[in-house]
Amino acid sequence: MKSILTFSFVFLWLTTFSQTYIPFPTHQAQWNCRFSQFWYNSPNDNGTENDQLTYFTDGDTVINFMNYTKIAGTDLHNTYWIRPVTGVYQYSYFSGPGYIGCYRNDSINRRVLYLPYDSVNEKVLYDFSLNIGDTLHNWWTNKQGFNLNDFIIVSNIDSVQIDGIFRKRFMTTSSIGNTYPIIEGIGSEGGLLNPLSYDLLAFDGHLDCFKVNQKT
Repeated sequence: MKSILTFSFVFLWLTTFSQTYIPFPTHQAQWNCRFSQFWYNSPNDNGTENDQLTYFTDGDTVINFMNYTKIAGTDLHNTYWIRPVTGVYQYSYFSGPGYIGCYRNDSINRRVLYLPYDSVNEKVLYDFSLNIGDTLHNWWTNKQGFNLNDFIIVSNIDSVQIDGIFRKRFMTTSSIGNTYPIIEGIGSEGGLLNPLSYDLLAFDGHLDCFKVNQKT
């Protein structure tokens, strides 16, 4: 009897978990991220670029008869490099807030679709319907400096408890570099819009903080 009860409990938990999908928030959400780039040619020719990126939901919009959540963003950019001729050079600037795109939840298919500010074509930003071994949609591969031949697969799926709620977490593996987990309803631990994969020696990205409804 005990074994039957234990099996029933586990089956009920798995069934409930598999049917529960947590979409992206549509109001009062904020992602604080970092993205860094490094280069090194010689001891006297190297440098770094660091961006502190803040993304936040900024109201609703309708495009092509579809409802979207607008995203605005700010960027605190710092550059520091050493050059053989010019010597040490450093500058920083702050940009934003400004519109950078919008997204919508496709909850039936467990996906988040993204429409960049400079495009009329939707991109699959996150797909939470994937299974182990599936290939992620690589929407960022048209960005300059990233390997167009890179591919990322789901290597493991588990769950993580955040604020008392279990969310699915997808561990990923890249063919060329480091990758980050992605969490249902939040996005990548490497940053909301940062690449999921890039050369370990050249780039680095992080999600520092996520909050919704003023709760971190």
